[in-house]
Amino acid sequence: MNQLRERINNELRKRVYSKTNGKCIYCAEAITLESMHVDHLYPFSKGGSNDIHNLMPSCRYCNLHKSDKLVAPMIIRKEVIKEVEVIREKLIDCRNCIILAKSVEVMNESMHSMNKHISNYVELLHKAEERYGKLITMWRNHESRTRWG
Repeated sequence: MNQLRERINNELRKRVYSKTNGKCIYCAEAITLESMHVDHLYPFSKGGSNDIHNLMPSCRYCNLHKSDKLVAPMIIRKEVIKEVEVIREKLIDCRNCIILAKSVEVMNESMHSMNKHISNYVELLHKAEERYGKLITMWRNHESRTRWG
């Protein structure tokens, strides 16, 4: 099945280039119209055509690396992988925020409990001052007289 390859004209090259806004279909690297390789998604050597739906913009490296291999219908590009990594990082950030929020919640509960205890101690201190205030005052007066003289 040795068919002659038709030359891809400039107008068709521009249409192929505009499919991905100047990026390689496989790695998402920016390419110029001049440096772009026009790749046959379904290889020409295996019966693929020069139809616009079969032509994809590619960088030199990806096109030569792909050669005449068939690619999966869903092409995983670097930008998709990068997006997944960003989403994963955001998920980790969210988990960290949840952990932090729970920690803050526990701290707030602890502080609330501590405030209750402090209030109880302050109340006990006031009661003690009421009960023993006169004794403490008398003792302090006694101490100051005996100490100084």
